[in-house]
Amino acid sequence: MALLIGATGYVGRYLSIYLKEQGYDVLALGRSKKVQEFFKENDVPFLHFDLSDDESFNQLPTENIEAVIDLSACLAEHETPVENFFEVNTIGVYKMLEFCRKNGIKKFLLSSSHKVYNDIDKKIISEEDGISFKGYHSPYIISKIAAENFVTYYHKDFGIEGIVLRFIGVHGYGEILCHLNTDGTYKKSTFELFFERILGRLNTIAA
Repeated sequence: MALLIGATGYVGRYLSIYLKEQGYDVLALGRSKKVQEFFKENDVPFLHFDLSDDESFNQLPTENIEAVIDLSACLAEHETPVENFFEVNTIGVYKMLEFCRKNGIKKFLLSSSHKVYNDIDKKIISEEDGISFKGYHSPYIISKIAAENFVTYYHKDFGIEGIVLRFIGVHGYGEILCHLNTDGTYKKSTFELFFERILGRLNTIAA
């Protein structure tokens, strides 16, 4: 079984269904209880889970877990207190890695951010270019880099196979990739709105 943290996000919803279709056992984890209907309709087991709540860890299964996929994040918004970035993006990842260590889970995948490269002026960037960033997103970026370092630490010291993916902005078409509100309702994705405009189903697109 794979534990999928942040399953209510764009990538998480798509991935949970994809893994199920490929024959994998997956447990979707997320903070909003109001979105359970989505997973119920798609026959994906869902469990309310909050990385910042220690009690949430006591509800997690501890046997026959092959991997943890962490897609959770406190996103880079202007009004977000800096400490929130570290509580979720850094300390949350540390807690999850500790959970893996204690329960013999040997694979951990972390979603990070391409923003770690936002001060590199090159058309093509690779890992060899290193990390360079600036701007108001810096506290968010630092919290993600710290999380990446925890993944490296747990690999070197405890043998947990860690993979870090530095995603760019993720967009897509269709309800599964639109914005899922905390009350369980949907807001159509930008791509879906433009597609409907092309087909003549939508008169205007609000800025």
